[in-house]
Amino acid sequence: MIRVESPTLPRRIPDGSILAVPVATPEIATLLPSLAGCISETGNPASHAAALLREWRVPSLFGVGGALRVLEGEEVIGLDATHRRVYRGSPWP
Repeated sequence: MIRVESPTLPRRIPDGSILAVPVATPEIATLLPSLAGCISETGNPASHAAALLREWRVPSLFGVGGALRVLEGEEVIGLDATHRRVYRGSPWP
């Protein structure tokens, strides 16, 4: 998991990364080929960024207030977007 606290996204991320951001913006499009998931503290599933993430089939959660406060940078997490759950460690083998 990569935690981004500033509005500026990194230029590159490792393949299979889950990104935790204050707000998902359309600029996330440059990272889509590498993303395995996205957690956004604000925003909603009807946003432009959400549409891009859905189009690339990237599991995403929006409106997860306090996510950046709770999640540690470079921590291994699991993301179950269907049930709106984030797990410490990987819940899947």
